[in-house]
Amino acid sequence: MTANIDRALEELVEGEKNWAALPLAARKRLLDEMRTLTVEHAAEWVHAAIGIKGLDASSPLVGEEWMSGPYALAFGLAALSDSLAKLEAGRSPLDDAEFGTAPGGRITVKALPLTTFDELLLSGFSADVWLQPGIGRDEAVRAAGLAQRDPSHTHGVGAVLGAGNIFSIAPLDTIYELFANNRVVALKLNPITDPLLPVLSKVLAPFIAVGAVRILTGGAEEGTYLVRHKLVDHVHMTGSALTYDAIVFGTGTEGAARKAADEPAWTRR
Repeated sequence: MTANIDRALEELVEGEKNWAALPLAARKRLLDEMRTLTVEHAAEWVHAAIGIKGLDASSPLVGEEWMSGPYALAFGLAALSDSLAKLEAGRSPLDDAEFGTAPGGRITVKALPLTTFDELLLSGFSADVWLQPGIGRDEAVRAAGLAQRDPSHTHGVGAVLGAGNIFSIAPLDTIYELFANNRVVALKLNPITDPLLPVLSKVLAPFIAVGAVRILTGGAEEGTYLVRHKLVDHVHMTGSALTYDAIVFGTGTEGAARKAADEPAWTRR
């Protein structure tokens, strides 16, 4: 299994060159293609999710798998595609945003609902993003876009450790690393979600094809090997504090001692 990880990371190092050469328009096309594939394979996704969680196909809980799975991913991809279109046109992703205020003089940005469809589907729910203290509207508008303001400046290989409960998190975290941080991604699935490998491979196919994503499986041993690999520049995880401690300090009494001394289990290059 470690040979597969070595090969995947070596391919991503080469793939980073392709990713760096892709302009915003090409990246937007990949996002739009991925969104189309997400919709196309949504039923397959939910069927796999039902099997993982042992749900009755007639249970109303299946609706949650649609909402927290392919719908959440398709929605996120559409929003990001819109942001790239604005950047390509020389505008800010926040040009049309609705700003407000919060206690302490904080500035807020309306996150949802954004459309009539949102208002109907998420009836009664709303969300605002609070900007950091001292960050004003003008600065937020000017800086919005993160790493996609300079897409040719990439940041190496990121390892994403996929979550095992909400099944849209792993692909959304992958897209976050690709666009917010401009890193190519080795996505390591949680073993619980291995049955989703076929459908996620189809959904992420546009990014796999350009060498920007590789999907890996395996348990704790493979995960440890991945995050400590010399070709990995950054680790992105969604999980518990215990998982974080295991990654950074190791496990057992030695790991506990390293944590107490605030000494990571390894030093990167």
